[in-house]
Amino acid sequence: MNLEVSDIENAIKAMRADSRCNGFVAVVGGSAGAALTIMATLNTIPSGGDGNIWPFWFQNGHDDRPNCAALLSAVYDFADWTPPQGDTDTDTVFVHNALNNFAQTLSLSTPAGLPLNPVNLVPGAVAHGWKPIYLFNSFHDHPTPYHQLDRMVACSRAKG
Repeated sequence: MNLEVSDIENAIKAMRADSRCNGFVAVVGGSAGAALTIMATLNTIPSGGDGNIWPFWFQNGHDDRPNCAALLSAVYDFADWTPPQGDTDTDTVFVHNALNNFAQTLSLSTPAGLPLNPVNLVPGAVAHGWKPIYLFNSFHDHPTPYHQLDRMVACSRAKG
């Protein structure tokens, strides 16, 4: 999954470097694309630890994040495998299988503790200046439980 985030980061840098761009870059993602987009939007970790590995993200302290993002039905916390309230056992298995597949975790009994877990990236994003992020989800959108949107909003507000 980290390579997919790097692809989005590279695309953001390429758009900004294009002579037809005025420097303002907005990103939109839906479902899995929204989860990848939020990670790129919040990521203030230099690629390779010092920014010297492709896509050269945050190299020399340069803020490469997009100016704003709109996210439709993203997963914001890969460690939260709680199904939507009132869901059946079948829905629970669906949520677990979908998150397991997307986050590339090894076991349903070991939730993902990924370094680019969106809720874990909030403090760094706040420290480097918050960018406008618009979050959208529906109550019945599987496998992105609505409570994850609430958790992301609460986490963001708590950090500033």
